[in-house]
Amino acid sequence: MEMKIAVGGMHCKSCAYRVKEAVSGINGVSNVEVDHQKGIVKVQMKDSATLLDVKKAIEGEGYKVL
Repeated sequence: MEMKIAVGGMHCKSCAYRVKEAVSGINGVSNVEVDHQKGIVKVQMKDSATLLDVKKAIEGEGYKVL
């Protein structure tokens, strides 16, 4: 399953790296692409990962899921 998530507050490559690392650490996530300029995170995951897991990981880094 693939989902696109709008994220607010990412301003640079360092922000994108933090979000990518946090989401990549979720069990069941197989690929993460972050575009800080567009504020989009693309996540490929298996059923073991949920949108709530991804949201918690992003917000845990200080960014807002829109």
